[in-house]
Amino acid sequence: CSFKILYFSNEIQVMTIEEILLIEDNTELIKALKSQRGKDLPDIELYKKQWSPATHEVMTNKSLLPDKTVKRGDAEVLKPVNRITAPLQKKIVNTAVSFAFGNPVSLNAEPEDANQQLLFDALPKIDKDNKLQSFNRKVYREVLRATEVAELWYLKEVPKDEYYGFTSTERIRVAAFNPFDGDTLYPYFDEYNDLVAFSREYIVKDEKGKEITCFDSYLDDRTIKFKKLSGNWELISEEVNTLGKIPVVYMSAEAPDWSDVQTNIERIEFLCSKLAETNDYHSSPTVFVEGNLTSMPEKGESGKVIQGKNG
Repeated sequence: CSFKILYFSNEIQVMTIEEILLIEDNTELIKALKSQRGKDLPDIELYKKQWSPATHEVMTNKSLLPDKTVKRGDAEVLKPVNRITAPLQKKIVNTAVSFAFGNPVSLNAEPEDANQQLLFDALPKIDKDNKLQSFNRKVYREVLRATEVAELWYLKEVPKDEYYGFTSTERIRVAAFNPFDGDTLYPYFDEYNDLVAFSREYIVKDEKGKEITCFDSYLDDRTIKFKKLSGNWELISEEVNTLGKIPVVYMSAEAPDWSDVQTNIERIEFLCSKLAETNDYHSSPTVFVEGNLTSMPEKGESGKVIQGKNG
């Protein structure tokens, strides 16, 4: 997987976050936060179609591989043809993930004082609590198949304890945002390719089952959340970000990991399907009894006999 580095021309006038936050109209503010992704949104519907064997071209495109009309007595019936899929997209991605995270990640550091040592000693518990070995595999899989993913690190309030080796009332948690789950990601890069804001658009359902579009933006000093109600964006909350950094790790790739061989996969599936049809009709000997044709064997029947009568 190759990660894309984005460059912006100095001639492009990129709004600063301070300028964006001065916009009073919420619709225009959100539009501005969406404006500096650095690349087009991924074609998730196409990637999902290529990922799932049930929606491969050989399964859904009846003009590519049409079903056959066969004659049974005086009637004509439609006979489904063989449709063979090769889910090599999953094989490619899963192999790459296995190579990247076959062994647990090792943590190494040189703490400069006792406080840094306490923080370093807490990392194994953070790792265990968040199941980072499996979480990292999941995140990397999303990069390879959806071309982008984001991690949100956040704090969860808990009763005061010394779980991490020092007094704390919070636990460190992590969540993944990815397009395959319905998230639309909007990183905002400045003219120097620095991530200065990150936004996520997603849909939730209210207590009546109605879908509501939400838009959350994470900045180094605050988190702001919007909901689209009655067709208008409304500010729901604005919270101070005590971390002082954008609590998001954004990862991106140019294309799905199988993109270079997608055409090859489609060709393999088509040829295998055609070969299966041929084998069904010709894989065993066929005997023809001389005379007028009275019956034809079914596809896939062993020791086929074409029945005839004299005359």
